[in-house]
Amino acid sequence: MKKNAKKIQHLCLVSLILLTACSKNTGQPMNHSTSIDIPAVKHIALPISAQKWTTWRCEDNSTLQTRYQNSERKQLKIRYQGQEQLLQRQPSSFPAVYENKNLSFFSDGKSAVIGQPRSAIVYQAGCRPQ
Repeated sequence: MKKNAKKIQHLCLVSLILLTACSKNTGQPMNHSTSIDIPAVKHIALPISAQKWTTWRCEDNSTLQTRYQNSERKQLKIRYQGQEQLLQRQPSSFPAVYENKNLSFFSDGKSAVIGQPRSAIVYQAGCRPQ
């Protein structure tokens, strides 16, 4: 019984050390809000506006449409396969990345790819603005 108690104490101590070492404590209180302030991507000029929809034609001749939710460019509306979804900008300077839990949009401004977030599954590739 004493051996198991020592193993548990050791495991707890190692876990505590790892948690402390891996934490990003900046001395500031943690902000648990879901809003992330991401500066506008300045490196890529996407052919998208908040005023009108941009149509993209993909390799298989299918189309999708995009537009910004507003002029801040933090959210992207996308129409794809009969659905309209709102994607959030992700930290990235190249390519521009927008995603939600169902869909990711990647673009260098000349071409776009859409797929499943955080996976290698691609739904459409070679999409070019019209």
